[in-house]
Amino acid sequence: MGGTATRVLTTQSQAITNYDYSKIILSGFDALVGKIVNGTASERVIPAGQVMGRIATTGNYDVLASGATDGTQYPLAINLYEVTIPAGAAEEADIQLAKECTVDEGMLIFDGSDTLDTVIENRIIRDRMENDARIILRKVTELSKVDNQ
Repeated sequence: MGGTATRVLTTQSQAITNYDYSKIILSGFDALVGKIVNGTASERVIPAGQVMGRIATTGNYDVLASGATDGTQYPLAINLYEVTIPAGAAEEADIQLAKECTVDEGMLIFDGSDTLDTVIENRIIRDRMENDARIILRKVTELSKVDNQ
C-alpha cells in the first residue's frame, strides 16, 4: 500500500536497496528522520502513508490524533515506509518521513475516525497539511510529466 523496498545487492560489506515511494509520493519531498516511541505494551506497526504529528515536549513523532493536545493533533509529515516498534512502552524506532511534497491523498492513512476533512481548531486536516506542512494533495496519480512511463 505504501512505498516498497527492494534489496538489490547484499555482500559482507555493502547492501544496496532501491526504495519506491511512487505509490504515496507523487513528486519531490523534503526528508525528515526522527524517533517514534511505542507507548504501549504491544508491538506497534506504523504503515507507509500514515499521517504523522510531532510531540511538542519531546520532538518525537507519532501518529496524528485529532483529539490530542500534545502536538500530534497537527499533521506534519507522511511516513515513508512501514516501521515496526518492538513491544514495550519505552521501545523506540527510527522513522523516515516526508513533507513539502505532492502525495496521492488516497494512499494516506489515518487512525480512528480521522479523515482529511476532520476539523482541528477550526481548520480541516486537508488545509493544515497543504498550508502548514506544505503537503499538496492530489486525488489521482499524476502522469503529466514527460518522464512518466
